[in-house]
Amino acid sequence: MGDCAADLEKSVMPASLEGGIYDFSGTQATHCYAESGISITKEEIATLTKGFWDGASTGWTTDAEYHDTAGAFAPVIAGEKFICLSRTAFGDGDSMHVFRMKSKTKGSKRFCTFSHADYTMVISITDEEKGFAQGPAQIAVQALTEAYKEAGY
Repeated sequence: MGDCAADLEKSVMPASLEGGIYDFSGTQATHCYAESGISITKEEIATLTKGFWDGASTGWTTDAEYHDTAGAFAPVIAGEKFICLSRTAFGDGDSMHVFRMKSKTKGSKRFCTFSHADYTMVISITDEEKGFAQGPAQIAVQALTEAYKEAGY
């Protein structure tokens, strides 16, 4: 743990078409720790962050707060628009969230799974037509996020 490129390749990428590990805190020199097959902008990470944090509070948004703003949550990843299917809390004290999203591109079988620890976000893109189902990727994303949370990331 600690080598994000190695963590991404051995944990998330076997179940993913594309993926990455990112900083959303704004305290690092770059927002990107590691990417594979994708390039996600700092602005796109900031938009994803709105699904669990308002950018100012000391805690994550509650389920009620999220549901009040969910209609305005418009994730874009590497220029591709997605619609959020679910947000689920997990981990000790529900201190992390995992999001399941589907591409808005008509006929696309691309899905995105992302989750967050305290400062780090893990993202997976899957495509059922290319042999990558969302379920195994979600398990991998959550497992890596939990490991990062335990390590203080």
